[in-house]
Parts: sequence; structure tokens; C-alpha cells
Amino acid sequence: MVENPEHGMVVERDDVQPRIAVVSLLPSDSPPRGNVPTILVIDDDVPTLELLSAAFGLEGYRVVDAVNGREGMLRMETDHPDVVLCDVLMPEVDGRGFSEAMHARAAFKNIPLVLVSAGQESGVAAGIECTAFVEKPFSVGALVALVKQLIDHSQMVCGLDT
Repeated sequence: MVENPEHGMVVERDDVQPRIAVVSLLPSDSPPRGNVPTILVIDDDVPTLELLSAAFGLEGYRVVDAVNGREGMLRMETDHPDVVLCDVLMPEVDGRGFSEAMHARAAFKNIPLVLVSAGQESGVAAGIECTAFVEKPFSVGALVALVKQLIDHSQMVCGLDT
């Protein structure tokens, strides 16, 4: 395990990849690949975006990102994610505004929303409609496992609806 106190995260050594791998393997605007689940990561902290993009990309997910809730809503429209990971405190549109906009749209209200934010922001996150809240510092492996569970659950529920 490697702690990164600057960004408030605990990273498992297996999840750390050279920055060049992120650039060469994980372009956020890559086209969809079949039925590969899409993860939308919304955070104004670029190192967090890069870390989560790399971690989920290495797990085989398609990852798209946004630096605030306004961009996140645009990505919702164009990329149709299966799960959204969203910071709480961001410029322009924060996590609360994003959640409200997302849940106001019938097409998006059943997409799992995971708020990922620093512990001191958990009070700020109170009352925001979300599927889960993950406090920084967090284990990337545990976050990947949570997202996998949410996707598996969503696929199971969708299978029952058909």
C-alpha cells in the first residue's frame, strides 16, 4: 500500500501504473467497446481523475471523465455511463447539483451514483441522493469492488425487467 497524503488516498501497489500507461491505454474519449460497462468519474482534482481512470481502465471498464458537475451532465448525455463516481466539492456545479440534475432525468435516475469525497466533506454530502458514499482516503481496490457489485446488481435487475 502507498499513501498519497496530498490527495488523501491509499493506493494498492498493484493499482499504481506509470503515467504514460494512462495516456497510451486510456484515452477518455475512446469509442465504446461492445458491452463494456462505462464509468463516469467527475472530480476537479486531475490526479484523482488519472488514478481512477487508470484503475478502472486496467479492470477492463471504459472510463470517461469530467472536472465538474456541468461537464458530468454533458457526459451523461453522450456516454450513457453504467456507474458515476462524483466528488462533492467542485467548481461550477458541485456534487449536490449534479445529483439533483441527474435524478431529475428519468433516463438517469436509476444509474448508481457513488460520492467520493474527503471525510471533512461528509457533512456537506448529507442529504445528497446517492447509492454510496466513499470517504477519502480510500482503497482503490475496494472502490473497484464496489463498482463491480453495483454493475452486477444493475445487470441482474435489468435482466429481471425484460
